[in-house]
Amino acid sequence: MHRLYQSVTPSKEMVGMMMAEKLKLKTAHFHKLSEELNFSSRLTEGCITREEYIVLLKRLLHFFRQVKTISDKYPQDTVVSNNLFYEKVNCLENDLAMLGSNTADEYHVFDHFDYYTYLGFCYVPLGSLFGGQMIYKSLLKMQRENGHVFPCSFYESCKQSLLMEWKEYTSQLQEGDEEHYNEILNGANSSYLYFIYLCTIIR
Repeated sequence: MHRLYQSVTPSKEMVGMMMAEKLKLKTAHFHKLSEELNFSSRLTEGCITREEYIVLLKRLLHFFRQVKTISDKYPQDTVVSNNLFYEKVNCLENDLAMLGSNTADEYHVFDHFDYYTYLGFCYVPLGSLFGGQMIYKSLLKMQRENGHVFPCSFYESCKQSLLMEWKEYTSQLQEGDEEHYNEILNGANSSYLYFIYLCTIIR
């Protein structure tokens, strides 16, 4: 009898993407709440005010500062480079300085995670950078149509392709897919909850 289907072992990259999809499903409620709290619809629609934009950038700054602090514990990690987070922090600080906003406050909650929890924590900031590519286009459109010019070096930096970084990241997720799944999921949930916390205290 001929076999109609051939059994295929998923590649490392495919399994990593499956893990990313599991994280997306398990954290969907936090993702939705984060977008609702952080002016996402007003930003993509091009109707955000200067004051709202400052608040949004402040939240992102403290979020990426927190990620950078945790990533400093893994300076040799080749999967998630902490240089990426340093770059985003610098961009956000520059944008806020141009808006005349003080960024001296700190709202760190976490000092250290084990590696797989940290890997899960990075799911949110890396994912947000993909969304930043679309937001950059919205800011340019708002500038053309309404004449509202906001400094946006952070969002401009997101227009660069992160595909290779994302592939490496999801590939590493596969390494802990079974044995470290709970730690990875806990990291992703903690990341979303931390950002939601920032949305409640930075207004």
